[in-house]
Amino acid sequence: MAPPIQWYPGHVAKAERALKEHLQRVDAVIELRDARIPLASAHPQMAQWLAGKARLLVLNRVDSISSGDRREWQDWFRQRGEVVYFTNAQDGTGVANLLKAAQAVGEQITARRQARGMLPRPVRAVTLGFPNVGKSALINRLLRRRAVESANGRGSRGNCGGCGCPRRLNCWIRRGFCRRC
Repeated sequence: MAPPIQWYPGHVAKAERALKEHLQRVDAVIELRDARIPLASAHPQMAQWLAGKARLLVLNRVDSISSGDRREWQDWFRQRGEVVYFTNAQDGTGVANLLKAAQAVGEQITARRQARGMLPRPVRAVTLGFPNVGKSALINRLLRRRAVESANGRGSRGNCGGCGCPRRLNCWIRRGFCRRC
């Protein structure tokens, strides 16, 4: 009898382990999805990986969907108890609302730390999402400067500061926090 086929490649498992390690070091997560395919652009294990983390769900490229689709998706997520933010990182639509929400999450995290007797520190946030959903463009908009290389198509991911993070991990994590940087 033939040995069972290994369908889960080793490089994927390695990238997931690295992702979980990085997520232990962050306070908040901005999960970015494509507004055209919000369910297909979500990793099935994301909820498990982000358990206990503050999370902002962002549907990017809102200019690519109709206002009716936007309302339907907003209602769909609201019925599941999730708040969703719609953005177009290319032109900045919706980024101001996301920035306000991110600042509010940061204030909650800081207040929780202070209530436990811990000193305040900058909130560690990370942007997660499949390749080409607009992570770099969104980060650049949120920071109001070109902090991360952003280009059309494949190969624009780069490193999070030259630390040598695994290349596949940088598809998921963009310039959020890396202890080695």
